[in-house]
Amino acid sequence: MRNVRYMNDYREAYHGYDKLLALFQIPYIIEAYQRALAPFGNKMHEKILTQFDQWRNNIQLNTYVCSFSEHDDAEDLHGRLSMWRAYGGDSAKAAIIFWLPLTPGSAVGLRLLVSPVEYMTDADFENEFMSSIRSIEKNADYLRSVDPVKIQNMGFFALVLAALCLKHEGFAEEREWRAIYLPYALPSAHIERSVEVVGGIPQIVYKIPLENKPDEQITGVDIPNLIDKIIVGPSGYPVPISEAFVSLLSDAGIPDSRPRVTVSYIPLRT
Repeated sequence: MRNVRYMNDYREAYHGYDKLLALFQIPYIIEAYQRALAPFGNKMHEKILTQFDQWRNNIQLNTYVCSFSEHDDAEDLHGRLSMWRAYGGDSAKAAIIFWLPLTPGSAVGLRLLVSPVEYMTDADFENEFMSSIRSIEKNADYLRSVDPVKIQNMGFFALVLAALCLKHEGFAEEREWRAIYLPYALPSAHIERSVEVVGGIPQIVYKIPLENKPDEQITGVDIPNLIDKIIVGPSGYPVPISEAFVSLLSDAGIPDSRPRVTVSYIPLRT
């Protein structure tokens, strides 16, 4: 996971925050937000917004993400042309297709936030935010039984995810998801920190260990459970690349590795 400042377009680290800032300039939005949160503690909405405001610099400075894209069965044969074109530069490319462990609590020990990216117009975002406020009001009786500190934290992280997982609607084809690590807000004893040189730039990266630790509430993340298949991208050397992946998967404990590696022969101009 790399710092959000190294995204393809650095403005991605600001887009969601800018949209939130604009949203909270609308009088009826802030009034509705305040009214919905009032039953859960004195000035609860101010506490959440203050906590988010204090953290906002970390959106750019101390937030690390790994991005991936939803995969359709119809793309098993060739992969997705836009992905082959957009990523990997001039090097040989491959798509790793994996199962996201979505069983509730399966990997909670990693302390990662995993969320789809939302591609919204300003009107879409405003409508979705108001829908969330109505949901809070609808469930107010239950939420009164929850510790106010938890309410505040849930409100805070909801804003964090909005800031980090909102993109311009023009990027909707990407169907992106993000695994997000906040080393100061949600530190994990299992996420590994190192300094790497990527594209000639020394930088801090965090690595997700692909190892099950049931006693630590981490399951379903080892390679045999995680990897479904690998599609070798358009290349002049598909056979040796395929053999290399077959060997790596076998070494990682996947006995039926050969059928899991295929080659995309989609026409790609370089």
